[in-house]
Amino acid sequence: MWRDERTGLWKLCCWCAKRDGSEQTYWRVADVRAARGYGVVKWRSGYEATVWYRRLWQEVGLLSPASVTLPPLETPGDALAVMYAGLALLFALRWITNPGEPVTFARSFAPAWCEQSWTPTETYDRINKLSDAGVIKRAGTAPKSRSLLWLPGVAR
Repeated sequence: MWRDERTGLWKLCCWCAKRDGSEQTYWRVADVRAARGYGVVKWRSGYEATVWYRRLWQEVGLLSPASVTLPPLETPGDALAVMYAGLALLFALRWITNPGEPVTFARSFAPAWCEQSWTPTETYDRINKLSDAGVIKRAGTAPKSRSLLWLPGVAR
């Protein structure tokens, strides 16, 4: 581990590249944590890295999530229950500093966040089932993207 004095971020060094004569690569710990879900280490945007940092700090006990209540699922099924739990955690971590604000939960992000290998179609179907069940509700579109924003729904 190494602290980047320019940014103040802790990074991990991949020395494997240096073995073949190329330069070593430095990764933010958020990118390494995200790789557990995505299956590949890649530089994430600042917004997404923030979410992954929060998850990592919560997992190691340095951060306590906000209290968030989602309406219950009537008949969850395993995959839907996993997505439900992932969404609840995402809201709880986001709402530490931004209570009540919607979150993005895109088809590309949701499987990584939930650590599942769902296809985009499966992910979209599950998000729609949660929406149809009133667990979440649409809250617009994210600025500068086409990603839908979500808020907790109202219990039916």
